[in-house]
Amino acid sequence: SEDKFLPITFKAGTSAPAPVLVADEITVTLNGKTLVRNVPSNLAYRADAKIVGTAKSGAVITFTSLTPDCTYANGVFTALKGAGQCALAYSTVATATTAAASGNFPFILVPGTQKVALKSLSIAKGKSKALPVETNFGEEIKYKSNSKNCRVELTLVEVKGPCTLTASAPAKEGMWNALKQSIPVKIK
Repeated sequence: SEDKFLPITFKAGTSAPAPVLVADEITVTLNGKTLVRNVPSNLAYRADAKIVGTAKSGAVITFTSLTPDCTYANGVFTALKGAGQCALAYSTVATATTAAASGNFPFILVPGTQKVALKSLSIAKGKSKALPVETNFGEEIKYKSNSKNCRVELTLVEVKGPCTLTASAPAKEGMWNALKQSIPVKIK
């Protein structure tokens, strides 16, 4: 036969273990307040929510909204509803000295706060002034005078002396709270 038998022997080899990279330290803030991973924070409808993230390794952090009820763009996380839940995910890539990092920050969505673009008013005696028509969410504002020194017609106020106006607008369930705001009127 033309078969040839060759003796072969095996012995245990040595392999270097894969290097264990340390986890990167990620710090994320919402309007300057440090967020805690997997611990929910409140987020109001359309509230200013500036997100700033830093990685100890210097790696770039990528943020993504995990739900359609919130969006993330250009460092701003925005709630599109005033009820429910959202989550902001973050991730980094591995570097030569640190492992890739990922996680998320959950948010409980709460109704937004309606505002009038007017905190106080200063008018000359006997003069009138137009008032803002809508809140920051587009609801029609109704004004009421709390004294006889001011007369209000729709969104026009005429003053005879110092007074206080009450601005009100309805709530929208699952989006924003009702508005009830006092606006002091001073005489120039």
